[in-house]
Amino acid sequence: MKILIKHPEAKPEELEILKLDLQSLCSILECWDIEAIKRPPFDEQGIIILADEDGKLGDKQYNFEMWHGGIDKTILVGTVLFVGSNKQDQWIGLSNDQINFVKESFK
Repeated sequence: MKILIKHPEAKPEELEILKLDLQSLCSILECWDIEAIKRPPFDEQGIIILADEDGKLGDKQYNFEMWHGGIDKTILVGTVLFVGSNKQDQWIGLSNDQINFVKESFK
């Protein structure tokens, strides 16, 4: 299945993986705990962002930030993954439309 990976100072790239299990995702993100982030406009497209839950404590490099009203923003550090979400809130691969949406968001 296809997901997207975004490293700091880089554009999102497609990544083909066999399954979305925690062990594989933790290995890709180089972390022990994964934080699932649902923030507009991505969650409106059925896209979840996965990041190192302790990335800021580990002093990982700035990646990007998302504003969501007023002064409220989410700052993401380290490598992040973009995955899809089904109606049962399970992580799934991304559709071509979702991949294009994420890539367009970082032009």
